[in-house]
Amino acid sequence: MKSILEHCFSYEVKQANWRYYEPKTLHDSSLSMATHSILASDLGEPELAYRLFGLAAGIDLGRNMKSSDQGIHTASIGGIWKCVVFGFGGVRAPGGQLRIRPRLPEAWNSLSFPLYWQGDLLKIDITHDAVQVAKLTDLNASLRLSIDGQNYSLESKESITVSLNTGKK
Repeated sequence: MKSILEHCFSYEVKQANWRYYEPKTLHDSSLSMATHSILASDLGEPELAYRLFGLAAGIDLGRNMKSSDQGIHTASIGGIWKCVVFGFGGVRAPGGQLRIRPRLPEAWNSLSFPLYWQGDLLKIDITHDAVQVAKLTDLNASLRLSIDGQNYSLESKESITVSLNTGKK
């Protein structure tokens, strides 16, 4: 709930719940690790976020694929995608506006992914220092978005590169 309905909970409430429940969580469900990875990213625990991402990815990609021996676990694959795009990429849509607040793992140099937003195809490239968003189609005349807490507008088939405040969580 803290991940899906993030706008309903203050950072302090999420942090208090995390501190209480995370040490007690067994992660018996194959979907648990992905959700917890996203929350760990949101709460400024990048090492734990990355470790949980690795465990989640191991369900279908690892050496010990006991839960997917008859095929891939599609819900888990969706959770892994969410770890990358929502957790490490920091993509959200509060109030229907695109928000990007990346938390790229230290072990990664960059992250690139396509994203359809309100019918338009975007290409998002993230490094530790910057975010670039390219609007590849022109279904909508302009796109309003927030990158690292600052608001921007992107016109048809335009791109924007924003330097990140690297000292920020």
